[in-house]
Amino acid sequence: MNVEPVNRWLTLAANVGVLVGIAFLIVEINQNTQATNSASRDASVAHVLNYFEQGMDNQVIARAYHKYRSGEQIDAFERRQLYNYQYYNFKIFENIHLQYEQGLFSDREWAKYRRIIRRVFDSDEIALDMWNSRQGNWTEEFEEEVADLLPDE
Repeated sequence: MNVEPVNRWLTLAANVGVLVGIAFLIVEINQNTQATNSASRDASVAHVLNYFEQGMDNQVIARAYHKYRSGEQIDAFERRQLYNYQYYNFKIFENIHLQYEQGLFSDREWAKYRRIIRRVFDSDEIALDMWNSRQGNWTEEFEEEVADLLPDE
């Protein structure tokens, strides 16, 4: 019996197995890198948000938001608290957008956030003022995405 053809097939099968293993390893490394980058970005955003929390008072924000939504007059301090609250809110939206760009959120999930952002702009002049005064503080991709959501003037 001639074992040479069997040896060739076994060698070919082993080589294909090695290539499949290497391809699998590349995919795993890529996924791990994305997860690490995502975790690093989340940690950075958490630091930024923690910084902003230092200057925000939830009780003042809750009271000011109620007054604002009821049409009552708010003072400059309350307005600034609501402004900072919206900046904080949009920093979270920006992080979600970055996660979406990395493929960690589906199109459907990001569409939900787009609707939320649009509703915020439609119902909150302070959020719109914050957005317009903070151009350049966001990633270009997020700014482009949000530009499509701004109300028509």
